[in-house]
Amino acid sequence: MAVLSEPQFLPVSTASSGNTTLVAGVAGQKVRVLAMVIVAASAVAAKFVSGASPDLTGAMSLTTGRAVMIGKPPFGIIETAVGAALTLNLSGAVQTSGFVVYALVT
Repeated sequence: MAVLSEPQFLPVSTASSGNTTLVAGVAGQKVRVLAMVIVAASAVAAKFVSGASPDLTGAMSLTTGRAVMIGKPPFGIIETAVGAALTLNLSGAVQTSGFVVYALVT
């Protein structure tokens, strides 16, 4: 049976093309995203990744000022591999902001 930590609340703010680590990997644990909101200053594709690979989501086409909001289904929405970081990958250098609610899973 999985054991979840207390929920953690993480602001997201990046303008870097490629991978940006949001939550560092923790040995023996997974990062489970419970909810998230992301919004971009201009058009860009964004996806969440487990470490450097594999993709946890497909590329989400963000448009200027339109937020992507995903609430928490009963057990979370995406989860990294054991020990892997939660990474946000942007297709271009566009300011992207929001928040992620996550828990560590053992």
